[in-house]
Amino acid sequence: MNKQSAKKGASSADASVFNSAGVQIGMYIVKPWTIIQIAGLSRVFEDIYHELNKRNFTAKKLEDLVETQDESVLAEMLFVLMQYLPSLLVTTLHCTQEELESMPPEICSEITITMVKQNINYLKNFLSPFKDMMQKEMKSVKQ
Repeated sequence: MNKQSAKKGASSADASVFNSAGVQIGMYIVKPWTIIQIAGLSRVFEDIYHELNKRNFTAKKLEDLVETQDESVLAEMLFVLMQYLPSLLVTTLHCTQEELESMPPEICSEITITMVKQNINYLKNFLSPFKDMMQKEMKSVKQ
């Protein structure tokens, strides 16, 4: 594990302790993605986009998630993200696949929710084509 991503001696009892460099959950410090991390995840984001599109994940649902952090919408989005979670977590935490395999599920869940919340504005902008598609559809229906 990268020294920047973990605090030695921390335990899972330390979950959600705020750190000026991020949010500490267990022995991990979860930080918003950098532009380098975002670029490295571009293929993953493309796959997520297509999967959300197939599931009719609407702009309205995304707006609800951003504005209210509605847990039912967050759960729906997390369901889609689950298959991409290992790549997202390895990049977010600067850890290895092997470290992920030994991570307790409750810590993994808390880190995932924190990761989504920290990066929600990026995700909103990334998924904005859904909003554009809906607006075009609405215009064509009105005509």
